[in-house]
Amino acid sequence: VDHSAHDLWDIEKPANKPKTEADWENVEHHATQVVLAGAVIRLEGTGVHDKEWVSDPKWQAAAKALSDAGAAALKAAEARNFDEVVMANGQVTESCEACHAAFKPDLPSEGIIHKQ
Repeated sequence: VDHSAHDLWDIEKPANKPKTEADWENVEHHATQVVLAGAVIRLEGTGVHDKEWVSDPKWQAAAKALSDAGAAALKAAEARNFDEVVMANGQVTESCEACHAAFKPDLPSEGIIHKQ
């Protein structure tokens, strides 16, 4: 989640704003990874808390919110709509912050604020 989310957030820096087709394809790639990450974390893995967390409806909702935010970023990237990607990035931030607050309070997210 972290790597792909950061790549989405980083395009908000003026120097990183997508300019070329390759830039936009990179945004699409990372948005797709966020969609998929939200789906994968709904499955039990090998983590200490995985069994407990995946059975929690709040975890499932948080993971779905992440996928939904990634899907919004993907749709915006496909439309080459920078402002909509920025709005979707805010949704990614909100889903990350909410999940960290509920499930990983000792491992806070970075407190990144994005326009919504």
